[in-house]
Amino acid sequence: MMAPPNAFCNELEQWVYNEFIGSVVIIEFNPKNSAALKELWDSIRPIPDEDEEGHRERDKLSKETHSSTGFIVKESGRYISVLTCAHVLGPAFKKEKPITSSKVKEYFVSRILCDHRERRYRNGTETNREYIEANVTEISCENDLMLLTISKTIFANYCNHAHRVIPMAESYPKALQKVVLLSWPGYRHRTAVTGETSHPGRLISTVSIGNPYGFKMRLAEVNITSEDGSSGGPLINGAGEFVAVLHGGYGSGFSFFICLSDVRKTLTTWGVVH
Repeated sequence: MMAPPNAFCNELEQWVYNEFIGSVVIIEFNPKNSAALKELWDSIRPIPDEDEEGHRERDKLSKETHSSTGFIVKESGRYISVLTCAHVLGPAFKKEKPITSSKVKEYFVSRILCDHRERRYRNGTETNREYIEANVTEISCENDLMLLTISKTIFANYCNHAHRVIPMAESYPKALQKVVLLSWPGYRHRTAVTGETSHPGRLISTVSIGNPYGFKMRLAEVNITSEDGSSGGPLINGAGEFVAVLHGGYGSGFSFFICLSDVRKTLTTWGVVH
């Protein structure tokens, strides 16, 4: 492992990128039964009968693959753990009706593609993208977080490259500090942008009109760009630690991240950190 430079310059941004881009993955959630998934969505967030376009759009989405960014947060004796956002599941839950990890597995097949296998596909070494199935083991609907695990043995057979754990920071950066977002929107792997921290923890009610999922977490406001599929990506400081997890943009010039304290509380409850 290279030692980081002393100042946050382009050299340090490159160091963060090179050290951790291999730790970022794309996670696909493929519906097992589109009719059953649509029925679940309709029970959680009904569409008026007269809204024919809304029903056609939901029917279409219930047949499609949904994807988010994830990153490695733990490597134990037997498993590798990957963190991402829960809202990738669509309107599958709300405050009054949270969804469990076992229920997620009833409706979706989840699989992961790592950076190294994507590069092999892109350089022509492999004719198809090669995924590995992952197991949803934890979900926090109120904090928009979800944890997936993969057997270390199976993962090692899938890819023999190193996939470093991105450690969690002890504290969130002060305002106007440089940070890096690594993500995998769609099939554009190795997406990396830099920005500056703003506010450490906004209420959702101050950045969004309505809260149909019933989220309770606070959102760190960051002057950085993001897009669909980037949700779940790690926000990384100059020490190579993640300080927040991307939640979304809400159509503003800022992006909003699940704040460090809520991520820490959730991962502690799950036994990922102590």
